[in-house]
Amino acid sequence: MSRYRAELVRQASSITGASGLPAPPDKFGPLAPFGGVRPPAPSWFRSALEAEPERLRVGPYDAETLVWGEIGRQGILLVHGAGGHALWWAGIASQLGADYRVAAVTVTGLGGGDSLDVYSSAMQTEELLAASEAAGLGASGRRPLLVAHSFGGIVSSAVLQRAPDAFDGMILVDSAVRSAMHEISVQPRSAPRTYSDLAAALARFRLKPAQDCGNLFLLDHVARASLKKQADGWSWRFDPRFLHKAALDDAWPLLAAPPCPIACIYGERSSLMTAERIAMQKSHMPAGTPFICIPEAGHHLMLDQPLAFLAALQDLVGNWPPNADEC
Repeated sequence: MSRYRAELVRQASSITGASGLPAPPDKFGPLAPFGGVRPPAPSWFRSALEAEPERLRVGPYDAETLVWGEIGRQGILLVHGAGGHALWWAGIASQLGADYRVAAVTVTGLGGGDSLDVYSSAMQTEELLAASEAAGLGASGRRPLLVAHSFGGIVSSAVLQRAPDAFDGMILVDSAVRSAMHEISVQPRSAPRTYSDLAAALARFRLKPAQDCGNLFLLDHVARASLKKQADGWSWRFDPRFLHKAALDDAWPLLAAPPCPIACIYGERSSLMTAERIAMQKSHMPAGTPFICIPEAGHHLMLDQPLAFLAALQDLVGNWPPNADEC
């Protein structure tokens, strides 16, 4: 395994949104006590879900793409992390859609779709550009913005390298993009477990890296959309061997000389965006790149602090491009 590929596997193995690995009987997630019943949700989230997105299928593998907001507005493309999917953005996408044209794509293999032999940056570039075009994100006359969470930042940085004129900027969300510096031994990941019923599967849903999240209504929402029904039960949608099939470009050089402005948002309590990691990225990126901290947030900002995260996004997008360093 190449040094960079090994580093990709090491990073993403700690940032998968749902664990499909077999777990000991006492290893249940926070949704287990609900027995498959949806937890109560606040009115703001119920209202957000009332804005039904347009549902598109794009690219060579019919990638799931959800779209909110009126065409002709500034476009925003949301990219999830490893093991995630488009509905990880459900808590904020429809609210962004009140002012922007917003699309969220489920990246093939990384969160759903067909299981392929190889997942390449060339394929992901084609897929994200297809999502942007199909959703009409450029209809305003301005190029859209990329907003990428976690491992999605590695995917999106490679897209910017291959299509430098396609986007007007990128916002990395708790995305620990770094250089591959060490050779790492990685064991192949086992196949995802199949559960007899939906309640049993939901009971095993856990965030990785582990963190507290009091918004169980959001956990439940993304957990349900992380599963697929099969003849013998329920299983996770992502390809468990995605990282071992990935042939992705090195994203680190892009951060030093990006073709468009970049900003970073991170959680105050993130286990990935540590002070050391933030300092490393700051020293590598152009001077003045904003680094915006969301108080009380962990790695999964859109789940544990969705409204504070939304406010930070709205401020950044509404005043794009950024012109001052913030933290």
